[in-house]
Amino acid sequence: MDGKVAVKIRKQRNRRGWGLGPAASYSLNPPLLNARDGKEYRFVWVSQSGVFGEWESFIFPADENGKAIGYRELSGSRKGFISPDALMAELGYQVVVG
Repeated sequence: MDGKVAVKIRKQRNRRGWGLGPAASYSLNPPLLNARDGKEYRFVWVSQSGVFGEWESFIFPADENGKAIGYRELSGSRKGFISPDALMAELGYQVVVG
């Protein structure tokens, strides 16, 4: 497969309370280059939150099992509700199920 690929390794629904949307984790090839710290991230967790009245879609670093390992936003996070798969596609990744 040519180009950028995001293999979905975990799909879930946030269950911590009101205003949290769907979430999913991916293994990325090539890794996501984060402009904020200059590091590359192979595994990411994508989640939505609308708890403050405006939806935001976040990308966080994850481990190889798809669990978030930090909550500092990575490049590609943005305002507005968008599904995890659609956000990965917006960043140029073709999403496939692992």
